Amino acid sequence: ANVAGVELLLLSLLEHAPGATIRVTFLPADEALRAWAARFPEVTLRTEPLPGAYGWNVKPQALLEAMDAGADEVIWIDADIIAAGPVAPLFADVGRDTIVVAEECAWGQHQGGTHRTAAWGLRIGRSLPVTANTGVLRVTREHRPLLLDWQALLESPGYREVQARPPLERPIHMVGDQEVFTALLGAEQHARLPVRFLRRGVDIVVACPGRLEDL
Repeated sequence: ANVAGVELLLLSLLEHAPGATIRVTFLPADEALRAWAARFPEVTLRTEPLPGAYGWNVKPQALLEAMDAGADEVIWIDADIIAAGPVAPLFADVGRDTIVVAEECAWGQHQGGTHRTAAWGLRIGRSLPVTANTGVLRVTREHRPLLLDWQALLESPGYREVQARPPLERPIHMVGDQEVFTALLGAEQHARLPVRFLRRGVDIVVACPGRLEDL
């Protein structure tokens, strides 16, 4: 099922994001997937772990690696997403300092606010209307300090320890990477960065398996 998701995402991006350079990190890729991906010159398939990354906590590491390889603008897309139309308009007329990220699904618990920021012990700089869903995330080199802070928190011993627990036993600010990202967006040191949310049900369909307390 994971392989099928990767292939469907790639095919949809090849159709709806022509000219984009596509980097895929998929550790369990077998020879068949490698041969299939090699048919597309736009696609680079990585099967080695990203330094410092583990589990689902891979996004800042992957984004920073792409920037280190020369990219000025990087868009992360989860492998369970399919592009259903042109991708470029979603990011058109967006300044270099603007972060583009999806809204969390409507059932997401404790939407937005400042509690994630406060729970991390960060100085509050703003209250967010919704929680960031990092399934789609656009950043530029302007955001390297934010990405480095995100990486540091995801690799911190306390967070790593909490990730070993079932989701229902994790505090809200450590449920997953997007909770940490939301906390940082509300922190004083990053509060001046403009954020454009991809609207659920309008720009992107965000499907939830159920509220977190139902998992």
